[in-house]
Amino acid sequence: MRGLQFLILSLALCLILPLAGCNTALNSGLNNGAQTNNSKSQQSSENTQVATANAAVTEARYKLHFLPVTGAPANHVSTLSKALQSQAIQNKVVMVSANQGERYRVKGFFSAFDDGNGTLVVYVWDILDANNQRKHRINGQQKINKSSSYAWNAVDASVITNIGKSSMQRLDAWVSKQR
Repeated sequence: MRGLQFLILSLALCLILPLAGCNTALNSGLNNGAQTNNSKSQQSSENTQVATANAAVTEARYKLHFLPVTGAPANHVSTLSKALQSQAIQNKVVMVSANQGERYRVKGFFSAFDDGNGTLVVYVWDILDANNQRKHRINGQQKINKSSSYAWNAVDASVITNIGKSSMQRLDAWVSKQR
């Protein structure tokens, strides 16, 4: 039971902590009325996320541990993490810390480069077992019709969100066939 409580708390923190500091009304010096309304709205949103996280844990089909993503800048990894978490909850998959009963460990590799006609984001997910042996690989690419001298600057959050959601859907489809 204690392990389940830790898991619920960990998942809830993973969902809530990325929201810290996002309350623009509190940070922009708006009047107290706006601060109070925005604070109530944020509290309601956080309560909904905790309830969703708790439901996901109790109904979890399996657990995954994501290792650090290689190659993408921190802002894109944060966006990716949120998209993976969102899709995992929809698929009743729990993302856990290492050694928390995870069925598989997932390692991501990302690259973005100018391909002459825009930017190409290439990604690979290695799905590892408990012995760090690769069991499956998911890969893909996303074409973006804009360029930048630093390729990642041409990649917006919606591209990363789509990659995260589709990656989790593909990962879930594969894991479901392994049972």
